This record gives sequence, structure tokens and C-alpha cells, in this order.
Amino acid sequence: MARFSATTRPDRLDLVADGIAAHRKRQSDFVTFEAEPNREGAVDNGPTPDENQVGEEPAADEEIPPPEDEIPSADEDRPEAGTVPRGAGPNPWIQYRARDALLNLDCTDVELESVQAVIDDVGGARVTDRRSPDGAVGTNLKISVPGDDERVAMAVESLFAEGFGLGGAYRIWVTEI
Repeated sequence: MARFSATTRPDRLDLVADGIAAHRKRQSDFVTFEAEPNREGAVDNGPTPDENQVGEEPAADEEIPPPEDEIPSADEDRPEAGTVPRGAGPNPWIQYRARDALLNLDCTDVELESVQAVIDDVGGARVTDRRSPDGAVGTNLKISVPGDDERVAMAVESLFAEGFGLGGAYRIWVTEI
């Protein structure tokens, strides 16, 4: 591999597929991808294919309300015990092991629902193991994703963009092969 990071959706998809191919060639235990959210050099390529683009543009003098998930409520002063707010903590990461077509990731309790929604949207993908050890914040998931490297790359991209809520503006790194 000649490059180890990418910022645009097409380049990220190519990088993940190339990382998986290098992992297979080297017969390593796994390949690790890490997302670096909202950093310089990251490019938002607009909505992902699954994002809704229907609707009219608001009038110039019309106030645009924030998305529902950005409206603070009295209950949001502090996270519930055992939860970490989206974006807190270390950068999200995903490992892939080719011998059994398995993704491995950690997510917070807040991210778990959106990560599960992405998994449900990837045809044939399923959670094979879910662990939340006592005292740990979050959940570790093992996810079976059958298919070729490009299909796995699309699943990884969707997990970072939609599951972890990074949208299109993030840099992905191959951190270990």
C-alpha cells in the first residue's frame, strides 16, 4: 500500500478495499481503520446516497430550525450514567478479519442505535457477538459482512458516516495491517 489515509468518499472506499486486500495478502490477523472526525483536509461530499434530499428550499427570510437531534432539552444537561455523548472519547475504529468476514468495533450507548440501523441496512450483515462488560462504557460488536472487498468497504464507510454520525467530513486512516 502506498497511501494510508483518505478524505473523500470515493477515496475512502478505495482505501478500505485496498487495506483489506493488503490484509489478505499479508495474511495478518486483522486490518484496523480509524476515523478522524472534522479535521482539516476532510471533505464533505454532500449527502450519502441514503440521506433524504426531498424538500423545498426555505425562503431567504425564513428561519431554519436546527435538526431535531440538535435541539437541547432539559434532560440533556448531562449524559445518563453509563453513556458517553456522541463525539466524546477516542476516535471511532473498525477492524476487519478476512478469514471469517468479520468486522469488530466499539460504540457508545448513544451510537449503538444508529450503528445497528446501518447493520440492518447492509443486506446479509448480522451481529454475531455483542458484549458490554460490567463497568465498561459502551458495547463491542462483532458483525458478519459477507461479500467482496468493495462491499465490505461500503459497510465500513456507512458505519463511520451514519453509524458513528461523522457524515461526509472525516479522514479515514489504515492504522494497522
